[in-house]
Amino acid sequence: MSIYPLPPTAQEIDAAMKKRPVRPFGLKAAVLLVLLQAVANAVVSYSYFTEHDLPPRLLAGDLSVLPHLPAGVIIAMLMTVLRVVAAFGLWRLQRWGWVFNMVVLCYSMAYDVAAFVQGQPHYIAMLLNVILVFYLNLQEVQALFPQTERAARHE
Repeated sequence: MSIYPLPPTAQEIDAAMKKRPVRPFGLKAAVLLVLLQAVANAVVSYSYFTEHDLPPRLLAGDLSVLPHLPAGVIIAMLMTVLRVVAAFGLWRLQRWGWVFNMVVLCYSMAYDVAAFVQGQPHYIAMLLNVILVFYLNLQEVQALFPQTERAARHE
């Protein structure tokens, strides 16, 4: 008897391939858009840090600069993390990923409206957020994200 497992048979490989979730192109594009938005948030944060010569101070252990960061930079850093988590959930076809994405998009759209009212519109971000909301709410897309038993009972 061998201590090493036998390689999978052709039937086992076929069965595994059939179980593998199929992600439509649109979902892959949505995940890519969410990740691009995360990168944009990271670039905003990074540009502020480098513009104000903060990395050397932080690396030297000077944390006194952190409480004085503008709210926009803190929000951009937070949104970077939230968008990466949301993209991961979408990619894994998890229901929580869909819900989390909708929450992040809701906040982003509210932020975009506030920026628009203040005379600093983010037209591209607004457009991308609206496209993502419409796409993620398509019936075919929602069918990719299985509901929990509890949620199905309440329908």
